[in-house]
Amino acid sequence: MRNIIIFSLVMVILEGVCGAQPTDILGPIENNYVAVQLNNDYYSRVNIGAFNIGTSSLHPTRPNETLTYHYPGSPWSSHTVFNIDSNFYSPYDFGTDSCITLIEPTIPFEICSLSGDSSYIEGGWIIENVRIIQTLQTVYLDDTTGSILIKYSIYNEDSLLHRVGMMLELDLMIASMDRPLIETDCGSYYSETELIYPDMPTYWIASESYPPQIDDLQAIGYLGSYEAVMPDRFLIGQWGAYVSVIWDYTPSFEPYTDIAFLLYWFPITIAPGESTYISTYLGSIIRRSDIIESYMNKPSDFQIHVVPNPFNSSCVIAAPAGAEIEIYDLRGNV
Repeated sequence: MRNIIIFSLVMVILEGVCGAQPTDILGPIENNYVAVQLNNDYYSRVNIGAFNIGTSSLHPTRPNETLTYHYPGSPWSSHTVFNIDSNFYSPYDFGTDSCITLIEPTIPFEICSLSGDSSYIEGGWIIENVRIIQTLQTVYLDDTTGSILIKYSIYNEDSLLHRVGMMLELDLMIASMDRPLIETDCGSYYSETELIYPDMPTYWIASESYPPQIDDLQAIGYLGSYEAVMPDRFLIGQWGAYVSVIWDYTPSFEPYTDIAFLLYWFPITIAPGESTYISTYLGSIIRRSDIIESYMNKPSDFQIHVVPNPFNSSCVIAAPAGAEIEIYDLRGNV
């Protein structure tokens, strides 16, 4: 499930321009659809590297909207924990009684511009001779959506083996909706849910209203597509419970009122001179009437070829009180 590659310390010149900026907030950087900004507050020296995501100022219909709390306000409510040899490190301050080491960046965060409208924020930490680089990059995954690639490149620069894993907490908020239904290719969820690899969805979608309406703002995340590395554990639940999680957590499976995610990539062994990466995506889409109408006017008979095959599918059906609904399978059975 992981990509392990051998690396050497060779300087590579990329087609881009990077520059450190002495500011409390780094960014936002944006493309036509999404934007991301990063906490770079060296005065408070807490949670440097935390980020939040929203729609860009260039978005054609919904500029400067929230996708993770509380863009375009300051990022603080999401956090990252690194597990290195069963010791825990985080830039997030859990307090003096916690069993975690508070870390500050040893590689300053800076904005790097690429050709076109793509750019990225990059920086990181060196912990026990393990170099961890966090990259936040604006990308296009198809013609109508924009996403942020959230990537952690991990290099073992030590002479010893290290076991390295990571947990990422994301505080979701879609426009003003703090309790969205989560739709995936494994099912739909309105209560706390725990998903464990390999029974893991490849994507998730959250909408600003329920049931979803035409022209709604929606967030979409890719867990196992494109460059994403499938997490080992994925929890959907209450932010108030997740904000203080360092690593161990037992779900309650109760309905949530303020949604957040916990994504775990369990520790793997990285030999001296080897590297790996962890990544996921978070972006935006608009629920458009023309797309929905095109889905509803398909020919009565057509063939498709899909990979992988078989695959999981799901749908959400909303109807007024008193309505009777009959659902048929592909063979016409109720």
